[in-house]
Order: sequence, then structure tokens, then C-alpha cells
Amino acid sequence: MSATLCDQLIERGVAELQAERYAQAARTLAEARELAPNDAEILSLLGLALMRSGKAAEAGPLLARAVEIEPAEPGFTMNLAEWQAANGQMDVAIAGLRTVAEREPPRPRAWERLGDMLLKSGDGPAAARAYDRMLQLDPRNPAGPAKICTALIAARDWGGLADIAQAWSTVAPESPDAWRSRARASWEQGKFRDALEHYDRVLALRPGNVAELCTAARICLQSLDFARAEAFLTEAHAHAPGHPEVLAATGMLRICQGRFEEAEGDLLESLAVAPGNIPAYTLLGRLRGGRFDEAQYWNLRQATADATLPLEWRIAAGFALGDALHARGEHPSAFSTWQTANALARERNAAEGIHYQREHVESRIDRILDTWKDAPAPLDLPPSNGPRPIFVVGMPRSGTTLVEAVLAAHPEVEAGGERQVMRQALDARLQTPGTPEPRVARQWRDACLADFPTRADASTVTDKNPLNLEAAGLIAELFPDARIVYLSRDPVACGFSVFRHEFQKYWGFAHALEDIAHYQAQCVRLAEHWERVLGERFVPVHYEAFAEQFPASVEPLLAACGLSHSERCERFQEFPGTVGTLSAVDVRGPVRVRNEGHTPYEAELAILREALARHGLAAQDGSVG
Repeated sequence: MSATLCDQLIERGVAELQAERYAQAARTLAEARELAPNDAEILSLLGLALMRSGKAAEAGPLLARAVEIEPAEPGFTMNLAEWQAANGQMDVAIAGLRTVAEREPPRPRAWERLGDMLLKSGDGPAAARAYDRMLQLDPRNPAGPAKICTALIAARDWGGLADIAQAWSTVAPESPDAWRSRARASWEQGKFRDALEHYDRVLALRPGNVAELCTAARICLQSLDFARAEAFLTEAHAHAPGHPEVLAATGMLRICQGRFEEAEGDLLESLAVAPGNIPAYTLLGRLRGGRFDEAQYWNLRQATADATLPLEWRIAAGFALGDALHARGEHPSAFSTWQTANALARERNAAEGIHYQREHVESRIDRILDTWKDAPAPLDLPPSNGPRPIFVVGMPRSGTTLVEAVLAAHPEVEAGGERQVMRQALDARLQTPGTPEPRVARQWRDACLADFPTRADASTVTDKNPLNLEAAGLIAELFPDARIVYLSRDPVACGFSVFRHEFQKYWGFAHALEDIAHYQAQCVRLAEHWERVLGERFVPVHYEAFAEQFPASVEPLLAACGLSHSERCERFQEFPGTVGTLSAVDVRGPVRVRNEGHTPYEAELAILREALARHGLAAQDGSVG
């Protein structure tokens, strides 16, 4: 009779555990223990119920005793591991779970629990491997794809995430999480148009969701699709007026559009609702030149010290705080804060296997120079019906946004912003021995043309991705009538400006002064070669001279780019386009040389000056001395 009652109590206790009625489960299982005080199952279940009802001290001995009585029972070890992890014994918990998982016969549940524990410990790669093993053993586990995607995100393994998410969306096309994971993988790999295509599926499956609309808008801003960003944010605002993320994203769009007063209002309203919204601080700091009120300033200080925040937010907060300290005249603290933010950026990059390897970069530049030793001959391609491109290249923060804004004021020119497709074409070209087949080369050219914005009355379009300096030889092959405008700037001023601004992970050199100097030297190598072999198709522009002589410097630029005279270009601020770069605020103001920012940091920038000197770069113009 007591055995039957004991079984009934166990069954009831398990049901109460599953219903999350932990205190009641503990009472029920305690009754069962009175009938069978050394029953390992009862001890383990009672320990679990006590632990989940907040009585960890009572739970531990019971859970350990259950494993001692029946060490081969995997469930008891898994329950004990949960207690160990919650009580500061994570390594012991993981070791126990690993022993159970690796024991025969295979147990997918054990691998799943191991993955959960590894993920909680911060070991994303190991968690992904555990979940992968779980899925091999139990491919129909409905939670499996989501868990492995979460682990791959934690591991920052974007290639692995892309593969798993693609397979997941194929077998479960109705899952918004699958498409969201695909979009995240594409976004992190710099494939912004693919990310937006995948996110369209998320929006179709979750129409009207404010968080999804905000994410879609941010993808649009990154991919320079400003019209769709506006549409998504308008819809999000209709669903949730005053939502802090909607306001912050709208503020970002308004900055790109040059509507600064509206942007500031949106950002302040966002921070009033959500004082911890770090992206809003970043944008507000950009608008105000780092000037925050005291409450905003101290919120930023707290954020930079909060290790629980996402790494991306800590990086952004660090750069914004550095700007705030600079604006307050606290220059040593400002520089130190920027250093810390750059160190965090390097940490983020390292987690994804992204390192600025100087020898690798030099080898790549050597290969480019070897591929186009002489003037590139146009490839045998049919005529294009697309616009004639002008590529604006050089170091970031060298004046490329200013020059694009001047050109884009011309009535025949459409601003393209920083496009990505030519970079992808260059990677493919460098992997193609000899002269590429016309069919392949046409695909590269047409992909670039398809990526450009289109305006019916524009015969010319700009692409101001600075890194396209590497692609000048391929540009000359694909677009023989293109012009390549190369911006140079005083290397100390340029290098310091890169150092103090937040750059995405794709700019691997941007997070250390020595690396910045090294890449500046590689840019000079390329520029001197392209100027020699491309002739008038390569148009050097020195930023300081262009700004000092403005507007007289406009006419020679237009002529070199094959454009007719237009007074609009001298008054380009009156014809504002949408600017999606860090210079969106500066470029709307009067044209002047903006090199004064580094003067309080002469001592701190000695490292940069010494590195530039080692590479033979002369100050003022960045040429090789």
C-alpha cells in the first residue's frame, strides 16, 4: 500500500514541478521521502523542487545524495549540475554533464543540457558543438535550431549561423526566428541587401511588430535604402507613438537627412523614456559635438563601466563618453576613454577571428599591384545603359563625404554613398587568374550597376566607399569612363580622427594607432601606383587644399570628373541629399579645414607620429617622404 502511495506522490510531485508549483511539489515529495527515505528519485526530485523554490541550502545535499546512491542515472547528475551551476560551481557542473552526455547510449537531452550550461558560462563555440550533437541525435527537437543559432551568435560565428539558419528556414519557412537568424548572419557579414531580403520574410510573418519594424529600418539605413527606412519607421510610429527604439531610429534617419532639430527632439524624447538607450547617446553626441547635460554624461559613465551591457553598446558608450570628455576639455581622460573603446572593439573583432594582420594586408596590396602592373585595358563588355560612376576613395575621415556632397549637388549626379558591391567584385577578381571571362566580368559590372541608386535625370552616380581605392584597377577594367577621386589628408589629423570614431568591425585597422598608420602607408602605395598607370582617370585631391581654397577648388574637380560647370556645387549645402556616414553632421556646415581636434593630444599621438615616420609618411599631405 505504501509503495502505491509513494508512486502516487511521486507522480503528483512531478506534475507540480512541471506546472512550476515548486513549493507545493516540495511538500508532496517530502511526504514521499517519509515513505522511502533513501529513494534516489525522490531525493533528486525533492532537491530540484527545493532549489527552484529558493531553498538551495536544503537542496544541495539531497541532489548529491541521489547521485551517490545511483551514479549511473543521468537525470540525477543533470539535476545536481543545475544546482552546482546556480551555486558557483559551473566548471564542476559542466564536467558532470559532459560525462553523462558522452556516456553510451547517446542521450540528446544530456547534450542539450550541456549546451545550455556552456552557453550560460559564456562558451558559445562549445555550446554550439553540444547543440549540434543534440540535433544529430534528435533532429526533430523543435528547440534545436533556435538553440544552436543562439550559441552561434554568442560565438560570433556568422558563417556557421548562415548555414544553420538557411537550413532552418528551408524546413520551417513559417518561422520568423529562422529568417531573423538568416538576416543577422547576412548583416554581420556585411551583406545588407541580403539581410533586408530575409527580414522582409520576418515582417510578413509578424506584421505590425514594432521591434521588427525598427530592426528592418536600421538594416535599411545601413544598406542606404532611406525611403524604405522612412516607411518602416512611419508604420512603427503609427503602432507605438513614443516608443524609444522608434524614436532613436528616427533620430538616426533625420541626421542622415540633415533634419538636425527634429533628430535632436526624437533622441531626447527617446532618452526621456529609456535613459539607458546607448545608441541614442551616440547619435545625440554626434549632433552636439559631444556636449551632454550632466545626467546624460553620468549615464554614459555608468554605461562604460557596466560589464553586463552588450559589447557593442559598451563600445559605442566609450566613444560617446570620449567625445563628451573632449568637449569638457578633459583631454587625457578623453584619450584614455577612446583607447578603452578601441580595445573593446579589438576584443569584439578577435571573438570573430578578425585581426588586422599587417603582413597579410601588405601581401594583398602586393597582389593588387602585381595584377595591374600597367594601365588596365577595358574588358570586352557590351555597352552599359547604366549611369557613369565616379568613385571617391582614400582613407576614411579624409574628406570623402565632403567631396561626394559637392559632386552630388550637380544636377546630373546622384549620390550613392558607401556601396559594398565593388569590394565583393574585387575579391572575386583577385581569385581569378589571368583575364576574366567576359560573362563573369559582365556579372560583376551589372551587379555594381544594379546596386547604384537610380534617378531618371542623373547620368552619373557616386560611390564613396573609401576602400575602393584597392579596386581602382578593376574599376578601370569594368568602367573605362569612370573617374576615381582620391582624397588625402594630413596623416596625423586623419589618423587621430579615425582613432576617436567608432568604426564597424570591417575596418580592421581602425582600432590601434600603429595599424592606422600602417594602412595609411598602404593607401599611399596604391595611390602613387594608380596615379602613374591610370592617368587622368585618377584624380588626386588634397583635403586641406580643397577646403582652404573652396569654392575655387570646385571647378577643377568638376572638370577632372568630366562634369560641366554648376554653381550648385559651390552651394551644395542648399541642395542636401541623404548622407549615411559619420560625417553627416559636419558636411552640412561651412567648408573649412577641420584639423584642430588633435592639437591637445600631441603627447598621446607620439605613437602615431612615430609609426607614420617608420612608414616614411610625411606630415601635411600623407605622401611618402
